[in-house]
Amino acid sequence: MTADQDTNYPPRALVAIILTGIASVMTAGLKPILITLYIARAGLSQQTAGLILAAEMLAAAAGAALVSVFVVRLGWRRLALIGLLLLLVGDLACVAWPPLDALIAIRIV
Repeated sequence: MTADQDTNYPPRALVAIILTGIASVMTAGLKPILITLYIARAGLSQQTAGLILAAEMLAAAAGAALVSVFVVRLGWRRLALIGLLLLLVGDLACVAWPPLDALIAIRIV
């Protein structure tokens, strides 16, 4: 690291970074539970449950790549609010157990 690089993050930024890391690990740790619930409670096959989870994970990877583009244009606060609203709407839509095609599309959101 060179002397001109700023490594003095404000405390709120460090807390946000740590909480984001914790949320990421917890989300990844819940995937096996989610697949089990898809199979046991919804009666989906292992292949179908895996397809839903794969679509969700691909969307997360694409979203992570796109966020750097949109954070510059929209600002991090607006982007965070939009992301949280999309997550809320997507999760609430999944509660109704829509048909499989719709469920995959909603989990992508």
